[in-house]
Amino acid sequence: FVATLSTDGNAPTGFDSLQTCLDSVTADTENYVKLYRDIEYDTTTYFTLKYSVTIDLNGHRLDNMLMFNRNNGKLALTGTKGSYVQQVNAYNRFTIDSKSSIEFGAIVINAGTEFVISNGADVTVDDLTVFQLFTDTGAATSVTLATGMKIVSSLRYRLNNSSGTDSIMLKDLLADNQALQYDESGALVDLY
Repeated sequence: FVATLSTDGNAPTGFDSLQTCLDSVTADTENYVKLYRDIEYDTTTYFTLKYSVTIDLNGHRLDNMLMFNRNNGKLALTGTKGSYVQQVNAYNRFTIDSKSSIEFGAIVINAGTEFVISNGADVTVDDLTVFQLFTDTGAATSVTLATGMKIVSSLRYRLNNSSGTDSIMLKDLLADNQALQYDESGALVDLY
């Protein structure tokens, strides 16, 4: 099988495709998906998570796929060295736990999303885009990046605005005592 799904701590059920496994998540219970092999598609494939789920990449790759968590779905990722995801488009809540070692092609944090990379996580991303949200009701995008995270190609910070505020601050992405550090070639950004 390609992946297993355990719900509410029950014994895992095996699936021959990741899509079938994710489609089997039908409620916001303790949904835990674990991969058992690399998954690569010939064309870009989209997965939309409607419910909260933790996906353990287990050292495997998800190539040519984009993951979306919509409708109140909360996405948590964990993985060991060798874990890779081409792109995550995050809505609502997206977390990466402190024991993870994951590489990403791209992460897009949409306006109003709570995004947390726990300190201790070994995360490398080629492109990180954060859409900040300011509204008159006080709703905002919340981002916490891990110390030691590597941003290889680009960091984009864009404003989705309904409040009339037209300025954003890169410091909003950094925790207290964090700073960006470039390597000598200027190609790599680390958070310290």
